[in-house]
Formats: sequence, C-alpha cells, structure tokens
Amino acid sequence: MDSKWGGAIVATLAGLGVWLSTRPKTLVKEAVKRPTMDDVGERQILEITEYLRWMKANPDLMQTQTGQTRYGDAGLDAALESMEDTLKKAQNWRNKWGKNNPNAEPLPPLEYKTWEEYMEEWSDDNYVDSQGNVILVPTSAGPFNTLFDWSGTMKNSTGHAMTVLKQRFPSGTETWKDEKAYEKIREIYQEDETINAPRKEGGLEGMRLQDMGLELWNEQKTYAGRNLMKNKGVGLGYDIDAAIRFMDAFFIINTWKGFKMERTAKKEINDWFRQHRKDPFHRYKGNFEWRNADWKKGDESYATGDATGYLPIELGNAEAVYAPKNYDTTWKTDLLIRLRTDIGDLGRKGRVIMGGIQVKPLSFFAMRDKVFKQQVKHDILGGKAYHWKRMNIHPTQNYDIKYPKNWFAHKGKMEKVEKVEYGNVVGYHTPENHFYVQNLVYQDEGFLNLDSVMERIQWNIPDYTTQREYREKVNEIRDKVSQLPIDERKDEFKRLMREVFEKDEKEWTDKVVAQSKLAHQGKISWDKLNISDWRNQKNVIHTPFYRPSQ
Repeated sequence: MDSKWGGAIVATLAGLGVWLSTRPKTLVKEAVKRPTMDDVGERQILEITEYLRWMKANPDLMQTQTGQTRYGDAGLDAALESMEDTLKKAQNWRNKWGKNNPNAEPLPPLEYKTWEEYMEEWSDDNYVDSQGNVILVPTSAGPFNTLFDWSGTMKNSTGHAMTVLKQRFPSGTETWKDEKAYEKIREIYQEDETINAPRKEGGLEGMRLQDMGLELWNEQKTYAGRNLMKNKGVGLGYDIDAAIRFMDAFFIINTWKGFKMERTAKKEINDWFRQHRKDPFHRYKGNFEWRNADWKKGDESYATGDATGYLPIELGNAEAVYAPKNYDTTWKTDLLIRLRTDIGDLGRKGRVIMGGIQVKPLSFFAMRDKVFKQQVKHDILGGKAYHWKRMNIHPTQNYDIKYPKNWFAHKGKMEKVEKVEYGNVVGYHTPENHFYVQNLVYQDEGFLNLDSVMERIQWNIPDYTTQREYREKVNEIRDKVSQLPIDERKDEFKRLMREVFEKDEKEWTDKVVAQSKLAHQGKISWDKLNISDWRNQKNVIHTPFYRPSQ
C-alpha cells in the first residue's frame, strides 16, 4: 500500500460510516431475506480495520529501505480511529437488521478469531499439564491448510518448505532440540539469499513468511474462502496474526517434524537392510523391463531374456537414499530404495530402484482428497497410470479410480530429474524401472508400520492404502465415528486409524506375503493371490511385475 493511500483511507472509508447511518430505513424493513454474502462493504470495513491494527502493531514491517516508516504515526492513528468508529456503526447496523429479521439466517459478527482460538479448535496436539492447564500447540491443520491447498496461486508460487530445509539447513544438525532448530530455520527464512532465490533452489522468490501469511489471510475473503469459514463455523475467519502464525507452524514447526522423521526413516530402513542383508528381494526380470544392458557385463542371467526368470538380489545390496527434489515436490516420494552404486554393474549406477518411501504423519490420512491425489502420483511412478490414447483407466486394470486427463506420460522411460545438494545441481537421476511407493506412517516420534512397509518392498507388493481392503476399512471407521457425539469424533477417529496401520495393514501384508511364499514354491498359482486391485495384472511394459507373467 503506497503512502498516498493514507489520506484516502480516512476520507473514503470514513464516509462509509455516514452511509451506514443514513441508509433508508425502508431497506431494513424490505430486506426480509438478506443473503449472508450480501455484506461486501461491511466486511471490507473489518478487513481494512484489521490491516490498520496490524500495521500499527508491526511498525518494523512498515519501514522503507531508508529505515523510515511509510506512514506517519499521526496519520495511521487517525485512519485507525476513523475505521474503528465506522466498524462500530457497521456492526450496529447488522445488529438492527438481525432484530428486524428474526427468521433470517443471522449475519456473523464483524470480528476475527485469534490464533489461540485457532489452535484450540484445530490442533490435535493440545494437552493438559500437571496443573490441569490446557496447553495449546501450534498446528498446520484446519481451514488455513485447506485454503492454502485450494489456492493454486499460493501453492504453486510459494517456496516448498521441505526443499528449503533440505537445501539450506546445516548438515549434521538433525539431532538439535526443537526450539534450537526452530530458531535456526527462522533465521534461514529471514536471509536475503533464501527470500530471493528461485523455488527450485530452495528459495521463496521474493516472499517473506509474513508476506505469505498476509496472502493467506486475504484468501478468506474470496467466495470459496468465505464459504469455507462459514461451513467450519468460524464466522468471518481469523485475524492477520493467526494467518502469519499458521505459516510459521506450516513452514517451520511442522516441516521440522517431517524433516526429522524423514531422516529417522532413512536410518531405520538402512538398519533394517543390514539386519536382513542375506535375505533376498523377490524380483523377476520383468520387474526391470529387461532393459538393463550393463548387466550383460556382470552375469548373463541378469541381462535380456525371459522376463519371467527369477532374479533374487540380496537385501544387503540395497540402501535408502534421499530422493531428488522433483520426486519430493512432484511425485510425493521422500526416499528411494535403490541398489547400491558400489556393487558394480548390478547396481546400474544407482538407477535400479526397488521401491519408494513417502513419510507421512497419521493425520494426513484423515484427508481423503489429499490421499487420493498422492495415490495418483504414486500410480504413475508404479507404471499403473499413464497416458494411453487419452483413456483414464489403465488398459490392464479393472480399477475404480478415475485418473485426471493430464497424466504424465512415461512412454516407457522414467523422468530425468535433477539431483540437488545444498542448492547446487550435482547431476541427474533417471531410474530404469517403475516401482511401488509405500507410505511410512508416523505418530509422535515413532513409526507405525515400518516392518510391513519393508516386507512389501522385499516382495514387491503394492502399498496397503491402494487396496480395496484399506478403503473399506476407512469407510467403516468413518461410519462408526459419525454416530458419536461431535466432541468425541476426532480422538476416536485418530485411535482407529492408528489401528489400521499398526494392526490391519500388518495382517493384510502378512497374508499376502504368506501366499507369495506358497506361489514362489509352486504350491499355488500366482493369479490366486489375494491382491484385490492387481489380481488380473498382465505382462505390459508400463506395469512393474508383482509376479511373473503367466
């Protein structure tokens, strides 16, 4: 806002107070059914009043490059006083209208809720201390998360939080205490290098976190934003401070939690490989599209030939590595399980991928739309979904998901992506085969399904969340929870979803692995495996083999 606006705010918007006090009385009498969204002028009064309050409370953010404030204190005080008086008149008018129209849907009061109210309503991590006090914990859940996700402009133009940490957080400091880490990350977000760098280099493209918070706050006044706040029962939404604190929770607190868990996952997975190093991956040549020409240099049995040929590879030859940036941002994959580069031709320079890992908190799986969008990306990496004459169902699958028309087309090859370390491109990574991505789920500081995930990677089994059994279980939970009192639903849903990944997923995985062992021994046919969505899989180049072709 330019300084020339200072006088205009006072003159123009103060006039709204006169307008409100002089509106024809017949307007109130005749407005029997006033639409709840027919209050643009009054909401704008609230918005500008809130912005002026925030400006006054944050003079350091309203400075010019010379260190001078953009607006004189006297002018800002006058504008704020005028707008607060106008706001009172606007609220009085709404109160009178409500009294004169008792049967109409009441208009929400001209006020914003606070960050404390936001945490109280939407944080799943609040707790009661030893003195019986409720401790509110910052959260990146709630309606602001939905608004951020809905806004293509914000989602596609703001810095990617995990990328910023991966490329700019000092290495060897992952074990820092939370508060020390928060302090360091906030410093990173205040550095000119971070603010001005492009997104692909772990930057914010000229935005500060405060700027992002203001933009997010503005999303509340869009048509979709107003309806969202109304449907969530929070009136006109939350103040600027709440939006900025949400961005802090989103970009700093919550991202640090995911950053730590991703690194913990890498360590625990590699520990698992060392413990089971003599056991084999169960793969067939068809899993690699029999395209690995360099394998001829090592052992002819690894090279071209019968795609159904069994190809055991020791688990000790694999490692978990951080996925290149584009896998994280575009394909929702945090870690790659690859054959090590130091084992020679078999490893194919790190391009033979045995599986992918996406590290997610339990709370993520409460959001069905996000789970679905992630599954589409994982299906593409698995070769399950691809462009085929603009069809939106994979030609080899009897599958009930309708994929978007703008799928990425592999055309038999995986995408070439940059490998970036600390802001520098150090090379490129092109996997030579499709692979299944598994969801590694955590709650608090522990993983719920690590052993199940690793068994499925060992036997080349799709993720449990892609299966009919998972969808049926979640629908059953939602139906059960919907019968409970509203204040009990959230905790019970979380408890039951934890059981899904700790108990139901394990039971399903154990059952499929047991059947896979029988099939491998020739005691049952592969097409009898109880894999609901993959039972009829055929031998096609775009689909990784779960089993050898028949």
